Amino acid sequence: MGAEMNNNEDIERLVRETLERCGDGFSIGKLAKVIAERRNRPIELIPWPMPDVMQYGVWLSGPRSDYIFFEKETASVHQSHIILHELSHILLGHQTVHVQEKVIPTDRVLMRRMRCESRDEKEAEELATAIQRMIIEHDGMSVLTSRVSTAPVWSDLVHGLGYD
Repeated sequence: MGAEMNNNEDIERLVRETLERCGDGFSIGKLAKVIAERRNRPIELIPWPMPDVMQYGVWLSGPRSDYIFFEKETASVHQSHIILHELSHILLGHQTVHVQEKVIPTDRVLMRRMRCESRDEKEAEELATAIQRMIIEHDGMSVLTSRVSTAPVWSDLVHGLGYD
């Protein structure tokens, strides 16, 4: 597996370089691709109806790829944050559940993932928030809200606020 980036300055530099390189075409997906390339390990972003209301996303590590499942029935800004949170686990070198093949997240898998140390969750949340702040400073909120959620209530709200 590629080297993780445990230094916050390295992570900030990676995000800023990615923002600059993408210009107006920045997206969370492009950031995930840059991270994957840097680690020599693909990352698949998969919208999924998460089975537990307290679990919005999960990162699973397969033999050749990493999989980030994120709640598909929530606002796009929330989806962006979920993905950034899971990418932050990867950037920080945290551990996750290893699977032999691409699987769908089940309650059993999610519960094993949730046993990770709360320190890891706090670190990932802080980094995801910092990355969001950098994105907003560079491109504004539209990057985080560009995908319209499939959940009708959120789609209507995003449209009503003028983010679509």
